[in-house]
Amino acid sequence: MKLSRETDCAIRMLLCLAHAKQMLMASSLAKKIGVEQGYANRVGRKLRAAGLVDSVLGPYGGYSLNRTPESLTIYDIAAAFEDTMQCSQLGDHTDSVVIAADKYYSYMENRSDTIMKSHTLADVLTGDYLTIES
Repeated sequence: MKLSRETDCAIRMLLCLAHAKQMLMASSLAKKIGVEQGYANRVGRKLRAAGLVDSVLGPYGGYSLNRTPESLTIYDIAAAFEDTMQCSQLGDHTDSVVIAADKYYSYMENRSDTIMKSHTLADVLTGDYLTIES
């Protein structure tokens, strides 16, 4: 599975907000994660529409988390941006070798969903996801 650039940007923006524990301007977020301010604003609007951030317009505005970092999973963020979180499958097959690939992709999808659902922004910030899997 590959996350889109937009999803990656959203995760990084939310990590910055969780770490800052305060509202950050789009220009600051854009600089921190290395994207154009317009792109950060576009992602920010989608985050707001998904109910993951609050935003304030104007010269002193910006974005802030509207949930605690401990309650916001990586899956919550990815699901707001990805149309599907499935590996590519080529369709119906009868060949057992090709079916084996489909079964493996299904396993990977389930495993990645489980991992993303079990890790929060707080886990990523503290590195606690490393001990969860051990």
